[in-house]
Amino acid sequence: AHYRADPNGGHLTGRTIAVAIRRLTGSAYAATLASFIQKLLTEKNCRCLTFYQTADPAESPCPGFSEFPGLEQILFEHRCDGVISLCPFAEKDKKRLEKLGIPCCFIGDEDIAEMPLSVVIEVKRFINDARKILSGNGCKNIIQLCTSKEQLAIRNSNLPAMIGNSYDGGAAIADKLLAMPQNDRPDGIISDDDTVVSGLLAALLTRQMPQISYLPQIATIIHDELGEKYPSDRMILFRQKIEEYASMAVDLLLDVLRGYKQEQKQLYYRFIPVSN
Repeated sequence: AHYRADPNGGHLTGRTIAVAIRRLTGSAYAATLASFIQKLLTEKNCRCLTFYQTADPAESPCPGFSEFPGLEQILFEHRCDGVISLCPFAEKDKKRLEKLGIPCCFIGDEDIAEMPLSVVIEVKRFINDARKILSGNGCKNIIQLCTSKEQLAIRNSNLPAMIGNSYDGGAAIADKLLAMPQNDRPDGIISDDDTVVSGLLAALLTRQMPQISYLPQIATIIHDELGEKYPSDRMILFRQKIEEYASMAVDLLLDVLRGYKQEQKQLYYRFIPVSN
């Protein structure tokens, strides 16, 4: 009974919410998002526990049987009432959460759209909007940057792609672009990963010093809370406010714990294009 939402909309004081975060993301984004969630939960008088997703049996007390080894032990040990996850659970983990009666709200892009309770960050719409802007600016050869082949398959944008998932990965992409014949180089690039874009832009500038002859237009996302600065006038920027969708997820999950009927179980967050 401890894990079930109070049908009478009981108090939230003392409720424990677990925040699941992917280990070693390589970006300040996930840490900032988790920090905002913890702040918002604390303001609601809830306890907050952060734990890492890991598929490494050596790091888990109950290894081997899911993408989140030890999930049940973590949730029972800390008597968790709900979960906010910054990365998708494996199908077997979702079923185990349902069996335990623990509600879970996911935050992420369209690969979580089938989750029962979620805040969907509309990356596909960002890619389409960015593509239109770049095309309107005269770009003829547009590519996207993805962090993995799996992410590329999910987004299915029909754009040529290059893979990179870190600052060094962005720099490696820059080296590949500079090694291409000049006529084959893309004149427009789309990426939603701030870390990859930073590495890409830094390498493009430093590798060509003192004479910069190639600098494509780059469409990317800035986070108000992280304070990224992109000096190039070749940047097409879209804004997102991490605290806004952190608040959406917290409110969505806590309403379930209060026993409120959910009219809308998926909320959508859209990026807004801004001037540099």
